[in-house]
Amino acid sequence: MRRSIFILVAMVMLTISVSHAQSPTLLDIIDQNSRYSTLADAIVAADPVVAERLSSAGATTVFAPTNQAFLNLAGVFDYTLDALLADTELLTEILLYHMLDGTQTATTLIALDGRIIRTLLENTAMLIVLENGTIRLNGVSRVASPFDQSASNGVLHTVADMIYPFGMETRLEALSGITVTTPRPTRTPVATPNVFASGNTIAGRLVADPLYSTLVEIVSAVSPETVDLLNGEDEYTLFAPTNSAFDNLFFSLGITIEEALEMPELLEQIVLYHIIKGVVTSDDILTLIEEEEPLETIFDNGTFVESIRVALDGNDRIVLNEVVRVTIADLEATNGVIHNLNNVLLPQAVLDALVASEA
Repeated sequence: MRRSIFILVAMVMLTISVSHAQSPTLLDIIDQNSRYSTLADAIVAADPVVAERLSSAGATTVFAPTNQAFLNLAGVFDYTLDALLADTELLTEILLYHMLDGTQTATTLIALDGRIIRTLLENTAMLIVLENGTIRLNGVSRVASPFDQSASNGVLHTVADMIYPFGMETRLEALSGITVTTPRPTRTPVATPNVFASGNTIAGRLVADPLYSTLVEIVSAVSPETVDLLNGEDEYTLFAPTNSAFDNLFFSLGITIEEALEMPELLEQIVLYHIIKGVVTSDDILTLIEEEEPLETIFDNGTFVESIRVALDGNDRIVLNEVVRVTIADLEATNGVIHNLNNVLLPQAVLDALVASEA
């Protein structure tokens, strides 16, 4: 039941800007994000017209299926991904069906609620539906985070499931049972500098230490503003869960990190709950404990700004919210300080959602 939380709680954004001077193309964004690696392979296998459209000037809106979205569709029609990638014509059509002429942001899509709009696949259209604040394509596929990823030639939104035009079902069903022995074509990712690496900032320290590789992957995927924040000049305090801390969380929820990354809003809430404005050293925390004052985070759940309770355990070690321990304190950075955690902190908004899911 806990796993259902990752389905109930989701949506936000990812936009990793490689350069302010030269914005990436839509194809660059797809190449540079591992969540779209199957889509990148599909573009290579499809007619070159797809890659040309995604890399050329002009305005295009792309609904980018995640790797899981490709697997979901394959599961529905009982075919392998290799079978789809081997059918160039069908693959090209389904990719073009996920593209619109012009730039349609999330705001403009919301305004199109109930409207049918043409896709780049000739003589086809999709239905835009707004359902409880969620944009759905053809009333089914959810437009999820990251959305509104701006490119030099358009905008890209993420979709949790793939869509297809009426009448394509028969052709998709025909892929079932097809065995492909030829290795699938793959795209070589575009080499780009690590957006996290920035000297000895908080972000720079994270990316330089393999203990934080899971945290780096999550922040990069679900919260680009946090990347900028941790690289910036303003000072912050980061409570940094190690890889094993995230392993503990995902094990307790019965999910993998790949499944968690499909639900970015929850992860972004967790990330923001680990950040404090300004420098808060271990000595400062001890003072707060004496004064029985909490630590106010930068996470606003829409009703109030959530705080972290601080205390000492029986061995005089700093404990947060009664259960999470600071294992290494006061790791200095040019723009703040880092404290390592043995477990992941969960904000009240997430805890409430977990309780509601089990009711």
